[in-house]
Amino acid sequence: MQAILSFTLLWALILTAPDNEYRIDFGTNTEGDAGWYIVNDGVMGGRSIGQGELKEESVLFKGVISLENNGGFASMRSRFGRVDLSKYEQIKIRYRATGEPCKIMLESSRQFWQPYLAQRLDPTGSEWRTVRFELAELQQYRLAQPTGRTATKDTLKDIIRVGIMTDSKNESAFEIEVDYIVFE
Repeated sequence: MQAILSFTLLWALILTAPDNEYRIDFGTNTEGDAGWYIVNDGVMGGRSIGQGELKEESVLFKGVISLENNGGFASMRSRFGRVDLSKYEQIKIRYRATGEPCKIMLESSRQFWQPYLAQRLDPTGSEWRTVRFELAELQQYRLAQPTGRTATKDTLKDIIRVGIMTDSKNESAFEIEVDYIVFE
């Protein structure tokens, strides 16, 4: 199914020391032209709402999760494009969030039923938080359910999309503002 695009965001990919860092930096003050877009459960009949707003130094993704019509998720995702993340050890993200927890996700397939890697991002209130995770600790999920596996160098080799998602299956509001995502 094709997702309905409700907005496009600009992001910059800045390579500082090519072997050391892969950076996605959000905001109107960045350079770049690769669009991020919203994919909500409406692609499968759900009624959840997710909206994005580009700010000067960040992107704000917010909405309300609905369980009507088998709904339960909202996401903001990059365009498809293959990137090898196997040479990096950690992911660092600066964000602030309220409401439902979100996840940062890494996809390696265009088929929604295929496994993806993710790490939970807990609410922070109004405070900005910078968190680091070992890429090897990213959990593998299939249709929002953990498979019991974690990331490997092979699963990180063929990432085709990065995203932010909330899929807790709770009817409630969420809001997450992201400054940057860095793979180190």
